[in-house]
Formats: sequence, C-alpha cells, structure tokens
Amino acid sequence: MSQPIQILQVILFLIPILSLFVIGGLILIKPVCLIHRRWFLVVFLPLLIANLLAILQNYLMIDGSAAIDWQLWLILTADLLLIMVITWTFRGWSVYGLDGDKVQDLVLGYLQSQGLDFDVDDGEISTLFGRISDARLINVHWMGKDVVIQIGERFNEVSIRTGTPRGACFLKGALSKIRCAQTIYAFKRHAVGILYIVLGAVFAVLSWIFFFEPRILLIE
Repeated sequence: MSQPIQILQVILFLIPILSLFVIGGLILIKPVCLIHRRWFLVVFLPLLIANLLAILQNYLMIDGSAAIDWQLWLILTADLLLIMVITWTFRGWSVYGLDGDKVQDLVLGYLQSQGLDFDVDDGEISTLFGRISDARLINVHWMGKDVVIQIGERFNEVSIRTGTPRGACFLKGALSKIRCAQTIYAFKRHAVGILYIVLGAVFAVLSWIFFFEPRILLIE
C-alpha cells in the first residue's frame, strides 16, 4: 500500500510544477492570453491532496490501519476550507497582452452589438484579504435588473469578472472578442509569464531536494 501512495504523491507534486510552466509559457507566447483564474486550482489542489496522502501514509506506517480519528478529520476539514477559499478568490479571467482600456472597449463593443443598455462607472473592488483596487464597473441593464462586470488592472494583468451567472453569460461573447483581438506584442505585458516559470523552477528544485528524491529512493 505504501509504494502506490508514494507514486501517487510524486505525480501530484509534478502537476503544479508542469502547470506553472504551462501557464508561464502561454502568457509569454500568445499575443493575447486569456486565462481562467480557476486554472490555479491545478496548482494548489494536488498539493492539498498530497498532504492528505502523506498523513494517511503516516497512519499506515504507525499502526498498519487507516482509521480516521479527529485529527485527520480536522486536517481534512481545513483542506476543504482552503479549496473553497481558493475557488472563491480565483474567480473570473485574467488577460495578458492588452491594457484595461482596450479590454473595456472590447466588452462595450460586444454589449452594443447585442443591443444591451449599460453605463460605465469608476469604482473599487476588494479581495478576500481586504486589499482595495481601482476598477471599471460596467452596469448592464437587462430585464429590469442590473448586472455588474468588473474590470481591474494591476501589474500589466487585466482581470475581468462578474459575481452572477447572468453576468457570466454576457461575458462569454465578450471573451471571444478579447481572445481574437489583434495587438502588437509588448513584452512588458507578458513579463509575468517569466515569474510563473521561475516559480515553477524554484518549486521543482525544492521538491526534488525535500520530496522527490527521498520518495523515488523508497519506490526503487
């Protein structure tokens, strides 16, 4: 039982490393890169699962059983809460290669083509940790209700999101326009891709030293 768990842990630790390299490469290569922020679950979720497997392995090594006690339930609950927090935090889309004004123009152009009534305001959006950022708020008036589309810009990354399923429907067509937008490649708007690749490389080195090598020796 121990060796299959070791193999699964190695695979789970490989997934975040490869994901960081892929995300960084896409940002660097594509003139306009549109990434759903939920993709970052692929970075965090395997690590949480690997953590649970490590705890399970310790139980098996101690008494040969996998009985779940209150400590394991506590860790499982904490991991589930982390997954929910990450899922809630990483909502919407990130756009690389375009500035906030261009993204806004594309969204407004799509809304106009659909004959929708809207207005644009300057506002603020807050994150889970209380950080406040300036944002453009597009209020779409549809069937007597308002749907708000939020567009923010920070460190050459443009975020676009909405808090309702109805708003997500409006975004589908607008995202197609953004994805197909023509622009001149500007490296500074893609430089964050290097950061993801560096993070992937650092994580790969640390994982090899503290995780991969000991487990590969055990597997052999």
